[in-house]
Amino acid sequence: MIRPTKYTDLNLSVLNMASQIIGELKKEHTLVYNELLDKIIDRLGDKARFVFIDSLNFLYAIGLIDYNLENDAIYYLKKEGMVNNETK
Repeated sequence: MIRPTKYTDLNLSVLNMASQIIGELKKEHTLVYNELLDKIIDRLGDKARFVFIDSLNFLYAIGLIDYNLENDAIYYLKKEGMVNNETK
């Protein structure tokens, strides 16, 4: 198990940043890589740049996003059976 230390900034954790990325992608469904990065940096600060790629890798690995090389765009993949917080 990975445990944070007292020096760990939880706002810059992969899970928190993945949550922020999903939040942005739920609003617009598709974002160009640089636009998404700029939105996350505006929200979390310049240090978020170092965790951004890891967060995208995590979201891709669990199948929540996809990347289109031609458009340099990231797409949100809505999964069947997932509970949507907006409908509760």
